[in-house]
Amino acid sequence: LPSAKIYKSKCNYFLGNFDEAINDLDFNENDSSYYGKYATFEKGKIYFTQNKLELASASFHAFIGKSRNSFDIALANAYLGDKEKALCVITKFNPKKINSSDYLHFTQIYSVLHDTENAFKYLELLLQTNYQRYAYLYTDYDLVNIRSLPKFTELMQKYQTNKPN
Repeated sequence: LPSAKIYKSKCNYFLGNFDEAINDLDFNENDSSYYGKYATFEKGKIYFTQNKLELASASFHAFIGKSRNSFDIALANAYLGDKEKALCVITKFNPKKINSSDYLHFTQIYSVLHDTENAFKYLELLLQTNYQRYAYLYTDYDLVNIRSLPKFTELMQKYQTNKPN
C-alpha cells in the first residue's frame, strides 16, 4: 500500500534513519499520482535535512513539475530559497476566504523561509480557528525553524489550555 510506505518513511525520518526513509519512498520517478508526487516532495525534505542540497533541489524541482497544488509548490519554492515564488501564493490569496488549512500553509512557508515574525503571526491565527491537530504541529518538519523558539511553546500552551467549552 502506498500510504503504508509513506508512514513508514515518516517513522524512519523521525528516528533519524534517513537512508531507510528515502528507500521507503521508492515510487516510480514518473509516478504522477498523489503518492508519487508526495514521495518526491518528502525526498526533497529528507535530502534537505541531510544537507544534500543538489539532491534536494532535484527532488523539489521534479515535484514542482508534477504538482498542481499552489501551496505545495510555494512550499517547495521556499525550500529552494525562492522567496518571491514562495510568497506569490500568499499575496494572491483572498483574505476573505482564508481557512485553518490556509493559515497552516502560510505558517509552513514562512517558517521554511526563516521569517519567524510572519510564521508566528499565522500560527496564532491558525490556533485561533480552534485547530485541534496539535501533535502535527509538534512534528511537522516544515515548522522545525520555529518549533524550538520560546514563542512556539508559548502559543501552543496558550491555545491548548484555553480551548472553548
